[in-house]
Amino acid sequence: MHLVPEKESVLKGLDSFKAIAKQDLLVAGTLNNPEFWQQHAESRRLVYKDLIAQVEQEGVDSACAHALNEYRRAIQQREETAESKGKQEALENFLALCGFDERTIKASQSE
Repeated sequence: MHLVPEKESVLKGLDSFKAIAKQDLLVAGTLNNPEFWQQHAESRRLVYKDLIAQVEQEGVDSACAHALNEYRRAIQQREETAESKGKQEALENFLALCGFDERTIKASQSE
């Protein structure tokens, strides 16, 4: 069980996450394997953008349920691409923002 934070708090957090992903896009070119890190950051940015829209349209509870389902799917696919890793990280960040602890998030893998 977790307490669902207020919509505005979640949107503010998601906006911050999205801004960090955008900054990471700019820095990616200076890192080893820049293509990987660019794809990773862009994947995170897109997940945050989609989650912002979902929170605005359907609320935090709906976005959390959607994120848990997407996280389960991402884990089950066991992909090792930059996009899949970025998506998984973004979903974990969002769920943590919404009050899910790491153990609960990881336990959802087996559901």
